Amino acid sequence: FEVPVGTPLGTTPVVVTTEGGSTESLTFVVIPFPPTAASLTPDEGPEDTVVTVTGTNFVPDGTTVLFGSTTIPATAVTVASDGNSLTFVVPENSPLGPTTVVASTAGGSTGPLDFTVTAVAPTATSLTPPSGPEGTVVTVFGDHFLSGLTTVQLGSTTIPADAVTVSLDGNMLTFVVPDDFPLGPTTVVATTPGGSTAPLAFTV
Repeated sequence: FEVPVGTPLGTTPVVVTTEGGSTESLTFVVIPFPPTAASLTPDEGPEDTVVTVTGTNFVPDGTTVLFGSTTIPATAVTVASDGNSLTFVVPENSPLGPTTVVASTAGGSTGPLDFTVTAVAPTATSLTPPSGPEGTVVTVFGDHFLSGLTTVQLGSTTIPADAVTVSLDGNMLTFVVPDDFPLGPTTVVATTPGGSTAPLAFTV
């Protein structure tokens, strides 16, 4: 026999009946059809990006997403009522670079789709001190600075990433005003792979 369309998922009894009577109940487990994933959009973005996966046989409240090595639980995956798409949010602190997206239900898992995690654009809100001579240690406060990947543009001079110290939480960086820097007002701009900050004023 064929399992009827619309049979509820989960364990169900099977009993065979003839004119002579009925068998004892046997157990059968109804599982979803295996899901498929055809595409996702966007295919790159920073943490907190909302990603939509298009496919088939996704199960509301029963679909998880493996994002790289991070499992996104079913409670954080939104599945369309027709089961043909789902959405999730790129987890915070996901490693930068290429990764894969795999959706899973009780019926199985999709093939992997490619996604690239990019850096969040940095912001700079203030710096201290606002002025100083060559050799001054300047601290810039903001967000999404990346250790080893953040440069500072002081006027027309680029201070390389290995000369910029970033705090563990990425909310602060320090650099030293280079020797023989021209006197007068200038600007400070921090740059990561995610973009550049708005300029802050500094006077040498």
